Order: sequence, then C-alpha cells, then structure tokens
Amino acid sequence: MSWKQAQAEAARWIDRLQLKTDEIKGTTIDLRPYAHMVQQEGQFRTMVFRAAARILKSRGADSILPE
Repeated sequence: MSWKQAQAEAARWIDRLQLKTDEIKGTTIDLRPYAHMVQQEGQFRTMVFRAAARILKSRGADSILPE
C-alpha cells in the first residue's frame, strides 16, 4: 500500500467521525476509541494513523494515536 492510499483512508476515517473543524480547533482528539474503525493491519495501519494525525493537525487539533 502506498502513502497516498493511507492518506485517502485516513481522510475517510476522519470524515466518518464527523469532527467539525471549528469545534476541534485548539483541542486534543483521542483517536484510540475509534481505532476499531480502521480495518487495515500492520505497517499500512500505522500509516493511516499518522496520516490522520496530520489531517487533524491541519485542522488545528492535536491527536492521541492508537498503538
């Protein structure tokens, strides 16, 4: 799997969480309770989590990633 695919999957995951940019700005989002929504495994799963963190960062929020 490629980084571009991981970014696309992360964007879909974050969109399913329905986090509004104006509501999350300046907050820390704990993604651990939502990790079950990411079906991928191994290295690609890690890539999705990191891409999600970058998406949230671009929206003004910090994140706590699943392991």
